[in-house]
Amino acid sequence: GADFSGEMKCRGAKKQAQDVFLCLTVSQKAKAGLSSVVMTLQDITAWKRLERQLRKEAQIDVLTKLLNQGAMVDRLNHELIRAKRYGLELSCMMIDIDFFKVINDKFGHQKGDRILHKVARMIRDCFRKVDVIGRYGGDEFVVVLPETSSQNAYYAANRLQRIFAETLFKYKKVISFHITLSIGIAGYSAKTKKIKDAKDLIALADGEMYNCKMNGRNRISVAKN
Repeated sequence: GADFSGEMKCRGAKKQAQDVFLCLTVSQKAKAGLSSVVMTLQDITAWKRLERQLRKEAQIDVLTKLLNQGAMVDRLNHELIRAKRYGLELSCMMIDIDFFKVINDKFGHQKGDRILHKVARMIRDCFRKVDVIGRYGGDEFVVVLPETSSQNAYYAANRLQRIFAETLFKYKKVISFHITLSIGIAGYSAKTKKIKDAKDLIALADGEMYNCKMNGRNRISVAKN
């Protein structure tokens, strides 16, 4: 067998980056003096490209093209670790579409899926490029706002609600309706002691979103630190 093997990057004939699998083998007779070494290189660029693509697709929600729940939790944990290390603020926003079950029941699941896709695009377009946006499941979305206080996250949520208030959704050019959002916000800062990981922050934001539902929907609620 090989004495050494591993993956590495190198430059090809056209100075393009390539992924290669390197294998070095020393015969038993030559091991004493390393007088004979067999080296083989295998171009695995296409395979590595496919691997990266599959890894990326595994993190994406098929319907909305946003990050899925697992990827969102990973990113939030990453941002939380960074916030703790450098003493930064961080906010997490849980967004739920009000009465989405009624929309599905009235117009059908295909229309419901198209609305989810449009809502996802509207949410994504409302936030900064540094903000992390994902579908948490069903009609729930999570937004992670790095280096953002819960107060500033509230302002962002308020802006998002105004955009939806000004947007008219239509069904077969006959029925027009508005969509409202219930938004819960939880923030982390150096003073926060009860948040250990991403799930703690999500649970707080989710609890505030649930309070919005219980108090009439189309609201924003911020957790107290």
